[in-house]
Amino acid sequence: MAHNEAHNALVRDALQELALAGYTCWPTNTGAFKTDHGTFIKYGKKGGGDITGILAPHGRYFEAEAKTGAGRQSEAQINHQKYVVERNGGLYILFRSVPELLAALRAATT
Repeated sequence: MAHNEAHNALVRDALQELALAGYTCWPTNTGAFKTDHGTFIKYGKKGGGDITGILAPHGRYFEAEAKTGAGRQSEAQINHQKYVVERNGGLYILFRSVPELLAALRAATT
């Protein structure tokens, strides 16, 4: 399985399991595309996590970043984690498996 395919599968599986576990969350897509006229249109926030959500019952914001293989956070992701999410009281989770993500969310809500 190619890197992007493995990453996409991990995010997809995580979203499915989070929904089944009752978490309120959604995918956070970022990227760019080229229009028919040759202009690039960017969307999403550079460095943002793959999954965004709200932890019940207290409403704490969280982002989760999926990594596969030897994947590491980019500088933009590290800065987003520190200065956007955590500085404002949110939870940021870096995960490599769905059970790891679910365990981190359970720990944050107990």
